[in-house]
Amino acid sequence: MNYPHITWTPITNLSGGIYRPEAYGTPGGTNPAVDMPLIQAAFNAATAASAIGNNTTVRLDKTYAYGYIAGQDLTQSIGPYSISYGIWLNGSNITVDGNNTGKLVCPALPVGMAFPYVGFLIGNGGYSYATQGGYPGWAWLMANDAGKSHIVVKNFVFDNSALTDANLVTLSNGSLSGCLAACHILNSEIYGITIDRGYGVCSGLTLHCSSLRTDVHDCTISKGYRRGFHLDGPEDGEFYNLVYGGMTDANYDHSALGIATNTDYRHAPQNNIVHNCSVTDGGISTGGYNNQIINNTIILPADDAVTRVAISISVNTLILNWPVNNAIVTGNIIQKGGGVARGWGVYLDGVDVSPNDGQPITVTNCNVSGNTFGNLLAIACVLGQQAKNNNFIHNIIYCGQASADVSGGTATGNILTPNP
Repeated sequence: MNYPHITWTPITNLSGGIYRPEAYGTPGGTNPAVDMPLIQAAFNAATAASAIGNNTTVRLDKTYAYGYIAGQDLTQSIGPYSISYGIWLNGSNITVDGNNTGKLVCPALPVGMAFPYVGFLIGNGGYSYATQGGYPGWAWLMANDAGKSHIVVKNFVFDNSALTDANLVTLSNGSLSGCLAACHILNSEIYGITIDRGYGVCSGLTLHCSSLRTDVHDCTISKGYRRGFHLDGPEDGEFYNLVYGGMTDANYDHSALGIATNTDYRHAPQNNIVHNCSVTDGGISTGGYNNQIINNTIILPADDAVTRVAISISVNTLILNWPVNNAIVTGNIIQKGGGVARGWGVYLDGVDVSPNDGQPITVTNCNVSGNTFGNLLAIACVLGQQAKNNNFIHNIIYCGQASADVSGGTATGNILTPNP
């Protein structure tokens, strides 16, 4: 399988130097009030150097404590979202490198936050939703040097082992919360990140409020409260070798890895590839155009409190009437851990009547082939509303039904050939 090459040039010239928290004091790895200001000082220095044309690196190769310090709050600065944060990097041409030895430790539940919590915030777009009169879009962000680019974040660990399951629930509120959130970034890369016990309503790791030509790869979330990887409105991104070990919320019925509709509602996610990932307790979902889900392993949980969906190709917002089309789903291995018939392999679902103009929103010309459905004890392919002219062919089904039309007659023109 050939995947597209990334069209940007990684940072190689570190003309702005290397910045370390240790240059601003002595971190101890146990007290966020001591360690986070030192990290923030290194970030600020690197950002100042990069602002005058240098490429800089922040080296986080020791153990540092992170949490919340009173006053670290942003009001409607990330689209419409207000958040509390731990540390914040808001610059371009910066590498944050843990050198495979760095660790951010959350020693206890952060308390006193005014808003939902993000441990490490990257590039929030540099604008206020309230004062800009809504979403300005990429043209405004780039014209005002607010969309951040050429950011590399790599090779360190979030150690949240001190957080209980109840703590994860407390930290998972609001529309934007998580361990690492990168907002409005382009031509960037995140890799080699390990999250031990992730929190967040929309992810342990999220690209939020859209990203362009940004890759996330070789990251692991051992366990999380809900969705593990939330990829919000990306374009031309590649997401691979991502591992999600499962959820503590047994009744959460959404995906473990999702390509969501852009939260600025100006465009759909498009031209992305998700490949060679492994997710447990939840599936993979996408909307938008020309997205590919290839060679992933999905294990649905054995419990049967809710119907699980392994791969969802569907309309995931009703704010604008975008169709979903040309998805490719191939080479995936889909299994269920046991239980009774409450698992769906692939679900293609549009909308009969949209709230904006009353017209249907379709899921069209998607190709689901060459996948293996094992031990589902349920339905391999479900066609929902307005699923038109899609193919479900040449898949291997060890159990369950080949297909089911639950659309009430609005799914038409689909090819559902006998699958071996």
